[in-house]
Amino acid sequence: MMKRKAALVGVIFIVGTAVFLAVRLMNQGLATGQTIPRAANQIALLQYEGYADLYALDVRTGDLTQLTQGYSLVQAAWSPDGERLLLATNEGALFLLDPGTAVTTQVDTGQIQVNNAAWSPDGRQIAFADADSVYVINSDGANLLRLAEGQDPDWSPDGRQIIFVTQTETVDGRILSEISAVNIDGSGRQTLLSFPGEAGKPDWSPDGRYIFFLELVRDANGIGVTGAELFLMNADGGNLRQLEPPTRSEEYPPVNHNIPLSWSPDGREILLADNGGEIYRYALETDEFTYAARGAYPIWNPGGTRIAYQKLTGQNGVCLLSDLGEECDDLALNVAELTGWRP
Repeated sequence: MMKRKAALVGVIFIVGTAVFLAVRLMNQGLATGQTIPRAANQIALLQYEGYADLYALDVRTGDLTQLTQGYSLVQAAWSPDGERLLLATNEGALFLLDPGTAVTTQVDTGQIQVNNAAWSPDGRQIAFADADSVYVINSDGANLLRLAEGQDPDWSPDGRQIIFVTQTETVDGRILSEISAVNIDGSGRQTLLSFPGEAGKPDWSPDGRYIFFLELVRDANGIGVTGAELFLMNADGGNLRQLEPPTRSEEYPPVNHNIPLSWSPDGREILLADNGGEIYRYALETDEFTYAARGAYPIWNPGGTRIAYQKLTGQNGVCLLSDLGEECDDLALNVAELTGWRP
């Protein structure tokens, strides 16, 4: 059974380089000064309680270390080599955190407000979007390049292309979407799929063969998103098909659009969370869904042998699921969003 230990320490301050963020960031705590040793058994998670702060959970010992404090995070992601964490704030700022030294460095994007940031497979670049365009930048802040109009960028496994979504509204209020790919120098843009709906969050498989995406479904007023339908296509846009998770409701679409899909490292399965608080595994070879657990924010470990997720029954906590069974531990946190397992 995992044990629990929270580490809360002092705050250091950093001043953002962008003028519109400078005053706000001077009043926000960034890294706590707490560090964690390099290990491959650490899960990054965000805790939402006033601010979204970053923690690291050691699944072997149960040690829980707070890495940021008073830091309004909306995203955190391990670099491919596991040496840094990519942090995006609700102010649209982008930072890199070294968890071994507690040093935080801002990636200077000028006055571009960042969302949906993603590491390149080699960790040298970062793709991100603002309100209407997709960009790429070196992880050291050099060579900022606007690639195209669009949203929700994701890298091809070979790091040569980025896929993204563009949307247009018809005169009768319908949304039409295109999923496109572009080379990382901005050349060679091609439309992979034209889709009669509000497509979003395209996700390239680790083996490069497939792309998943969601169709967002809005409420009767056309404002709030109630969930999503799940689609799969070949990487060239062919063989489009809608997938049918087992639990469906007339009131809510099956997929929780706020919880990312998680590919197995070998590209053979995905994890998804539905709107009823249940986690399923989808196997591409058999085209079958299998119930996994009751919970949210499921992620694979790097070897593809275990699944971690936030449990939804009893106290808030994190569970590990493997062929040997399930192991859970309660956490002294509010909502814990699991964002990635350290490579």
